[in-house]
Amino acid sequence: MPGYDNHGLVGSYFRRSILPDLKMLAPADITVLIQGEPGTGKELVAENLHRLSGRTGGFVVFNCSAIPESLFESELFGHMKGAFTGATANVEGKVKMAQDGTLFFDEVGDLPLLLQPKLLRLIQNGEAPKVGAMTTRRIKTRVVSATNKNLKELVDAKLFRQDLYDRLAGNTIEIVPLRERLYDLPVLIDHFIDCFCAAYGKNKGDMAGIASSLLAQGAEHYSWPGNVRELRNFIENCVIFGRNVRIPNDDSIIMDNIAASSEKREDFSVKSLDFYLETARLQNYLLHRVLEETGGNKRRSADILGITEATLYRWLKG
Repeated sequence: MPGYDNHGLVGSYFRRSILPDLKMLAPADITVLIQGEPGTGKELVAENLHRLSGRTGGFVVFNCSAIPESLFESELFGHMKGAFTGATANVEGKVKMAQDGTLFFDEVGDLPLLLQPKLLRLIQNGEAPKVGAMTTRRIKTRVVSATNKNLKELVDAKLFRQDLYDRLAGNTIEIVPLRERLYDLPVLIDHFIDCFCAAYGKNKGDMAGIASSLLAQGAEHYSWPGNVRELRNFIENCVIFGRNVRIPNDDSIIMDNIAASSEKREDFSVKSLDFYLETARLQNYLLHRVLEETGGNKRRSADILGITEATLYRWLKG
C-alpha cells in the first residue's frame, strides 16, 4: 500500500510551519511530542524527523492503542525464555529494534499508567529491562511520541504521570487539521494522484482534472473529519475506480463524472451538480463496500477509510 509520501513533507503548511522546526530539532538528542487530530500526518512528521536526524538505526513504531495491556511490556522491552506462560524463546522488543534510531510512540496517551515509569526511565537513562531478565540493559534510542488527546487533561485526571508529561512535552509540534489549511488541497490532491496512479499503473491524465475539480472546488462543503488520511483514501478510491467502475442506481452519477473524458472536463463544475449530496452518496457507497469486504468489522473499516470509529457510526446513522 502506498504511503502518504515517499519523499518528504507535502504542502505549503508543512514546508513553512513544520519543516523548519523539524530541521532544528532533528540533530538534537531530545524528545519530541507531536499533537494533532487523527489523520493529520503525525507519523509522517515523526518519520521525517528521523530521516533528517541522520541516525544510523531504524524508525520503529510502537502503537500504544493497538496492543493489549497485558502484552505492552513484552512488546516494548522483550522477554526472556520462560518469563511467562508461552514464552518459549528469548524475544527482543521494540526498544532493541530502535537501537541508535528513533522509537515512535503512537497515541502515547493510551500508555497504561503502570508502564509509564518504565518509559520515563528509558528516556532518562536508557534503561530497557527484558521481562524476566536478572539484569538491566541500557539502549540508546530517541523517543518521539504522538497523541490526539490532551495529555495535560490526562495528567489532571491522574491518568498520566506529570514527570513523564514534562519529559515528553518539552518540545511539542502541533499539527492543525486539514479544514484549517484547505489552501493545501490542490497540492495534496495532485500528490496523491501521482502516488496512486504510479502504484496502480494508471494514467494520471485520465482522472487528474476531474478529481482536482471535484475536491478542490467543493472543499467548502466538507470538513474532512478524517483529515489528510481521509483525503488520501478518497483519492485512492478515485484512482482505483477509474473509468471502468459503474455504481448502480443513483450513485452512478458520481463515477460518471470521475470517469468523464478530458474533452468534457471544462463543462464539469459544482454549479451543475449538488456536490455535497453526491459526495455523501459516494461516501455511503464506499462505507458499505468496505464494511462488506471486512465482514462488518467496524474498527478495520474505519482504519481503511481513514476515519475514527465515531465518525463511521455517524456515517452509518446518515
